[in-house]
Amino acid sequence: MNLYSFLSLIVFIIYVIIGFYALKLDKKSPLNQAFFIVSMAMALWSLAFTFFFMAPDKESAWFFYKLSSWGRSTHPALLLIFSLILTRRYRIWKNKFIIFLLLVPALIFVWQTYTGPFITGDLILLNGVWYEDLLNNSPWWTAYSFYFVGYNLVSLFLVWEWGQSTAIDREKKQSHFIFYSALLVLFLALFTNAILPSLAIYSVPAVGNILGMGVIIAIWYSITHYQLMQIDPSMAGEIIMDKITDMVILLDPEGNISRVNPRLEMLLGFSQSSLRGRHYSTFIPNQVEKKVLGNKIDFLKLQHEKRSRDYPLNQKIELHYPTRKGDTIPVEALISLITSEDEIAGFALVAQDQRQTIKLKQEIQEKLKAQENVKRHLKALQSLNELIVSMNQIITPQELLAKTLDSSLDLLEFQKGGVYLIEGDDLKLKIHKNFDDDMLKANSNFKVDKKPFASLLTEGSCFISNCYPEINPEKARRWKVNSLAAVPLKSKEEILGMLVVFGEDKHPFLEMDKNILESIGRETGASLSRIKAEEEIISALKDKEVLLTEIHHRVKNNMQIISSLLNLQTIFTSDENIRQVIRESQGRVRSMALVHEHIYHKHTLSQVDLASYMEGLLTELIRGYQSPKREIVLDLDVEDMELNLDTIIPLGLILNELVTNSLKYAFQDRLRGLLSVKIKKTDEGYCMEVKDDGVGLPPEIDIENTTTLGLMLVQNLTQQIEGVVQLVPHEGAYFKILFQEIYYKDRF
Repeated sequence: MNLYSFLSLIVFIIYVIIGFYALKLDKKSPLNQAFFIVSMAMALWSLAFTFFFMAPDKESAWFFYKLSSWGRSTHPALLLIFSLILTRRYRIWKNKFIIFLLLVPALIFVWQTYTGPFITGDLILLNGVWYEDLLNNSPWWTAYSFYFVGYNLVSLFLVWEWGQSTAIDREKKQSHFIFYSALLVLFLALFTNAILPSLAIYSVPAVGNILGMGVIIAIWYSITHYQLMQIDPSMAGEIIMDKITDMVILLDPEGNISRVNPRLEMLLGFSQSSLRGRHYSTFIPNQVEKKVLGNKIDFLKLQHEKRSRDYPLNQKIELHYPTRKGDTIPVEALISLITSEDEIAGFALVAQDQRQTIKLKQEIQEKLKAQENVKRHLKALQSLNELIVSMNQIITPQELLAKTLDSSLDLLEFQKGGVYLIEGDDLKLKIHKNFDDDMLKANSNFKVDKKPFASLLTEGSCFISNCYPEINPEKARRWKVNSLAAVPLKSKEEILGMLVVFGEDKHPFLEMDKNILESIGRETGASLSRIKAEEEIISALKDKEVLLTEIHHRVKNNMQIISSLLNLQTIFTSDENIRQVIRESQGRVRSMALVHEHIYHKHTLSQVDLASYMEGLLTELIRGYQSPKREIVLDLDVEDMELNLDTIIPLGLILNELVTNSLKYAFQDRLRGLLSVKIKKTDEGYCMEVKDDGVGLPPEIDIENTTTLGLMLVQNLTQQIEGVVQLVPHEGAYFKILFQEIYYKDRF
């Protein structure tokens, strides 16, 4: 093994170690992956040249020489890709098609090396070491030279430009160290691999693989001394800057733009190159925002100089970024101070696009407003419903107007108001709330054609305004009023008056408010008409009730006159039978008169208390037949109930006939007798039982085919009340009358 083979082997091992070390630092980093590939290409070149330099024959030398082309011809392209990643030319190296194009020349040269001839015409063995005999006049030599020199110069330029543009000292030192080291290696490689062989000087063989160690060592030094390819805070910040969805602008200490992130380029439409070097003052269009941003930058500088820990080294600010199309984007930005080794390295302006946030806030506000309107609407509908329900129960106009006014003030959250009714050509205040003396004097009475209420009363339309000071500035100032709402009180097409309410604040009237107020006006007008009609009906009913009461009184008086006439008739006849008939007729008249008397005294025109009536009737009948020699005991059991006139008059006549019959015949030659009357309600109707403990009825009595006037009356009257007469076996007389309460619909 000769010296060159030994050196190539050592270099091969170093390439492998450094390549795997870089990959181990961060296997997912594109920069570490690119450096690993470069190191492996150089390692392959060195390994092939280890055997090339000590090949035993030309055929073996050609084999290893061609094998080395996989590293020798590809490393300029691989270094250029590494430089693109190192200098953060993301849009280039992330484009797979561009990367493929960069690799195409290298692959062509590898292929041409195997198929030949390429740049080497022959291999020469001198002093036990193989040398290249270059074809420096061939087109392939020219193409390869342009490729080798051009790719490497572009790589050097990228590294140099990166060092010049960055505001971070560490990156500047990294770029300078790599640049100068690579420049020296490039010069030595050209000298040994191209210039000397082209001059047929074979003092030194092609050792580009060994010289390439200079670049790798420079990068190694950057790795160990400057933390290149390690995830330090600076690199993490760069990665975040490129991945972040916010817009990022980096400023140098003087306020010039040194870099922007891809997100900003995409949203604003400006390229990196068009913004780099511009002062922030030429970028921010709004003069006020420009001044505020400058003040915040000066403040951060001052705090850094003071080494103040009382203030954060960042400041919030709202700005408008210009776009290439000419419009602006609202952003919320955070301006932060960047330091390196306790020196100001620049500023980072991280801005968030606020368009979606503003839109979302507007949508939320609209939804909240809609929800609030819905709540107001529901509350208004609930208040309107409660008002309508209460209106149907109110029986006086004053109570109705007070309820209407309170509900309207509560609905609009107003403070003052009044209700007016039309009387002739005037509107008169009927009720008010919170009117002071000044308002009361000005608004108690005015003509119906007074503005702005004339159209309201003629057209029946609602009038609302939250600019009352424009209508009447003086009164608005005195009364502290800004909003006004007036609504007519309508009953069908007739306008009865109006409701007027005042608010101290400017009320945001909605269509809903107008609709609710108009509904209140219609319902109030309708209720006013209803109350008025009810008052007229009540008045008419009272007149009718007085009339009917007087009629019953007159009927009772007339029946008493009839009874008195019958009583007088008995004086002018000596026939006892005739006198008895007259007395029975007189009892029948009294039973009917007693009904009308109850109606007159109880002030009920249709119903009669049954127990009270029966007690009065029976007491009067018993009093008429009682004598000192005979005691009649009454057992009266009547349930508490009332019956109408059409039922109680026939029932009273029936009772009169049956009781009169018992009093006349049941207790002859007896000192004491028991008379029982019971009336109760049954499931089928009513039942009246009349019985005594007297001598009883003759056995030949046939109640269905009777010829006596009394029992015939009982049968006919019972049929009149849809009943039946039952004669129950008993020691005395026992009648059971089953009947119904009669309702006559057609009176005439």
